[in-house]
Amino acid sequence: MITLVIYLNVLIFVLLSALHFYWAFGGKWALACSVPELTNKKPLFNPDIFGTLFIAFGLLIFAFITYFQLDIFSILIGEYIDYATVCIALIFFIRAIGDFRYIGLFKKIKGTPFAINDSKIYIPLCLYLSLSSCLIVIL
Repeated sequence: MITLVIYLNVLIFVLLSALHFYWAFGGKWALACSVPELTNKKPLFNPDIFGTLFIAFGLLIFAFITYFQLDIFSILIGEYIDYATVCIALIFFIRAIGDFRYIGLFKKIKGTPFAINDSKIYIPLCLYLSLSSCLIVIL
């Protein structure tokens, strides 16, 4: 069962990484709803290629870390991979909680396209990745 969770998390991380690579190299699909907005519909920030590539590579590294949780690698890397997976869980838990203004469970700005997607897609996904990463380490 935990093997299925590992493969699912790896798939999610790879797909999210691919989406960020797509955006970094000029893709526009779903980009408008992926950046927090101020109340006047202006983006909070304009992501540049370097920041987007940083996130893309980071997500790819998360995929590898999660993949290395499979039993076939445990002899080689031991408990260090558990620490990295706990860090992944914390990162996504903090993202789900948010900054108390524009992103996360306790955001104040709620009517923008990003805020709607954040509540329906991004927060549940972050909570899933956080919880499942914890379960991978525990089980």
